[in-house]
Amino acid sequence: MHPAEAGHGDGRPAPGVLHDEGRRGHLPKRVAAKESDAQTSRIGYQYFADQASGSMIQWPLADWCPARGFDPRFRPWYAAGATGPKDIVVVVDVSGSMYTANRYQKSQQSAEAILSTLVWKDFATIILFNSGIASVYSDVLVPVTNTNRENMLNWLDEQNWKLGGTNFKVPIEKVFTVIEASVTAGKTSTCQRAVMFLTDGQAEFDEADFLQAQQKSSEWDTAWFTYALGSGASTTVTKRWPVITKVSSTLFR
Repeated sequence: MHPAEAGHGDGRPAPGVLHDEGRRGHLPKRVAAKESDAQTSRIGYQYFADQASGSMIQWPLADWCPARGFDPRFRPWYAAGATGPKDIVVVVDVSGSMYTANRYQKSQQSAEAILSTLVWKDFATIILFNSGIASVYSDVLVPVTNTNRENMLNWLDEQNWKLGGTNFKVPIEKVFTVIEASVTAGKTSTCQRAVMFLTDGQAEFDEADFLQAQQKSSEWDTAWFTYALGSGASTTVTKRWPVITKVSSTLFR
């Protein structure tokens, strides 16, 4: 058990927050958070959430009926305690094929969900791609303060989510350009680094491309999480990706 900076609704550190990961990759993450202030001028709440079950315990007890679908694992206090500071690049496919089965809606909702788990000590940006780079929120990572998160969410609402062809090579190259520029500019958490790659999986990407991406990922110590969105989405590339990066791939129907 060791202190972790999480707890306040805006992601600021709160006293008495504890974080227990167990051995990474062996035990499910469990996070306990305490929310109060030094002068005890307001009620403090303690939370406990379990990664394996999604269950949550709160003290003091409250008569509470959260909205359907509430999951404590997506709350900033949980995500911040479980992962620590991080650099996140969210890469989203906005090609024409994303119109199939409304995949573009899943992709935007997923991007918004990722942003909702980040706090002020995390740095992030968003890359939208089709046959090229459709749009980039920022060419360097930005701290995910409440204001910056709201700006990112508003920016997502303004984008075209279903136009053009699909090219994986260009956005992957852009990811490492952003990471390098961010490190050079000091716009980084200086901790773990990850890419969230969301697509319907339909693009050419051969073994040479995988090897080049693997080399750059190793150079910049970057983990990749790939997500194939929608029923019938191709998983050929997204499932191959974890083999070289040793992280994870998920299919969302």
